[in-house]
Formats: sequence, structure tokens, C-alpha cells
Amino acid sequence: MFHKAGRAVSLLVFILALGIAPLALSCSGPATPQQGSSGQAPQAAEKKAEAPAKKAGEPVKIRVAWGIPGEEQKYIMQKKPEILKNYGKAYTVEWFQFQGSAPQGQALAAGGVDAGTLAGSSSAQLAAQNAVDFLITGAMIAEYQGKSYGTTWLVKDDSGIKDLKDLKGKTVATNAFGSSLEYIQRDLLKQNGLEAGKDFKVVEVPFGLMEDNLRKGNIDAGPFPQPFFLSAMKKGGVKPIFKLTDVQPKYVQLINVFNKKFVQDHPDAVKAFQEDWKIASEYMQKNPEETKKVVAEITKIPLNVINEYLLTKDDYYHDPIGEPDLDTLQKNWDWMYESGQIKKKMEVKNYYDPKFLPSAIK
Repeated sequence: MFHKAGRAVSLLVFILALGIAPLALSCSGPATPQQGSSGQAPQAAEKKAEAPAKKAGEPVKIRVAWGIPGEEQKYIMQKKPEILKNYGKAYTVEWFQFQGSAPQGQALAAGGVDAGTLAGSSSAQLAAQNAVDFLITGAMIAEYQGKSYGTTWLVKDDSGIKDLKDLKGKTVATNAFGSSLEYIQRDLLKQNGLEAGKDFKVVEVPFGLMEDNLRKGNIDAGPFPQPFFLSAMKKGGVKPIFKLTDVQPKYVQLINVFNKKFVQDHPDAVKAFQEDWKIASEYMQKNPEETKKVVAEITKIPLNVINEYLLTKDDYYHDPIGEPDLDTLQKNWDWMYESGQIKKKMEVKNYYDPKFLPSAIK
């Protein structure tokens, strides 16, 4: 599942901008977060080996998972360490890049990373399965109907697909099995009389390859987050068939979580990270042009494309300080239970501690 990091960082970022494979990008010590590539893949942590004892005065190393797209705070923390208050002093970061949030959850459950990105739905699944004891500490993007971009599923103009029932017998892609987008499409199509695996086929396609597979006819429909949606629509020949917000009008798309034991063992380091998380979140709002350059550099998406959507009305919602919308997240978790995708009702209040939220940082 997890692959050892190579040494060509630029190639690594380019490959993963296409969403092809999870790799590790290591940085430890006072070097900036994007330097070095000597870290081991998260799979090795399944052995549950104890990390060497930290010497007095040394910063705590935090192993953080991340992905593309939509994780702007993490991109800024990697590329703009000079704006951070505590990096290199209270903590350092070893970065691991993954194809979506679902494998980040797997790495958290395996003990391979200390923090990572989860989607609203997959976080409920992990909680319900007791796969990992985590604390929600921040948010990256949300989707609010009428107020932000909503992830959109596209079909070809000439596909003959006019409504959801036309997807019977077709192939519908998801970016990763077990992702929030798979849960969304599964539920919406079920509401329209179509059962996954019986009435339509589900395949896994990375976001970076979704458009090519759609145009070649390998899939009949698939989800397009920004900027992939913008790129596909500008080329023409495709049309929307449904949106995530058709199922959940308000949806917490991506959250950052920490392994609860790590927080218990290193509370001061986590609070220091959270202070820098808030700084990175505020930097986005105050420095949109610099943020766009960072996102273009990390994702290898052309800057002119980034300029057309990021931090505009066509973008996802970004909380000004990276605070998670916990009330909406509870509604998302309730939907997971009510739609039969988790077997028991889960309470968000059991998965955060106010002391470790961005709003607690003064």
C-alpha cells in the first residue's frame, strides 16, 4: 500500500500532483519542511517501534500526512516556514504525501503518521470502526451550497446520460475506495434506485487521471474537485450530472486530525503546531497572490489556472483561522448513520478537545 520515498523531490511532487501513488517526503531537524528525502514509508510504523527518546530542548518531530488538492495550510507550512512561529523550535515535520484522504486514514490507523487529513465522511467511518483514536484539530475546506464550489460529477456531452437513472449499467469512478466522494455517490445513486456493484460499476481513478479516463470512455462519470473541474469544463465536451451538495448542502470536506496518543504524549508540540496552523490559515487570507504561487509550486498546476479559482467564489470555503465547522460535521456524521454507511451513531464531541482548536490560540 505504501511506497518508500525517492530522492527526486520535484519528480515526487509532479507525480503526486497527478494523484498516482503515495510517497513520503521527509524533513526533520531545523531544515525547512520540503528539504531532504530520507524518511521511511508509513508502512514501517506497523511494527509499532518506539521512537528514540527526545533529548531535552530538542523539537518534537511530527509525522504529517498530506495530499492534493485542497490542503493549502499544509502547502504553506511546507513552503513558507519563515512565517511560522514555532517550527524548528517546538516541533519539526516529516511530510508524507498520499493519493487522497482515505489512505491517510489508513496510515493513521497503522501508526505510520501522527497527523493527517481526513474527509468528513471517512472520519466518521474510522470513528465507527474504532480504527484509530483521533482528535480533530483543524479544517481545510468545506462545501456550502450557494456559497462555495461544490464537487461536481461530470459525464461526456455525447454520452446520452441525462439524469442519474441513466447511469444504470455504467462505470462511475471514485478517487479512492472509502473516500467521502464514494459515500456521496453511493448514497445519491441508491436514492435513484441504483445499487453500487449491482446496477453500476465503481472503479478507482486518481483525480489527475479522471478527465483523461472520462474522455477516452474508460469511465462514464466521475468526481471533479477544483481545479480539475475548471480545466475540464474549459476544454468542453463534458457536462455536470450531480454535485456533492445535492446530497449534503453543507459539508465539511477536509479536516486535519492528530492521533490522540500523540497529543497526550506531546501536548505542547501540538499546541505549537496549532498556533502555526492558525498563522498559515490567516496568511492565506492576507496574502492571496503569494498563496497561489505556493499552491502552483506544490501541485504543479499552472499559476494561470490557480488564479482562476483559488480564493474566489469558485473555490471551496476556507475558514479564516482553519477552524473546523463541528456542527456541520456532526450533521455529516448523522447522514452517514442514517444512510446506513456506518452502523452506529457517532458523536463529534468525543473527537475534539477545545484546547487544541485554532480558536483556543490567542
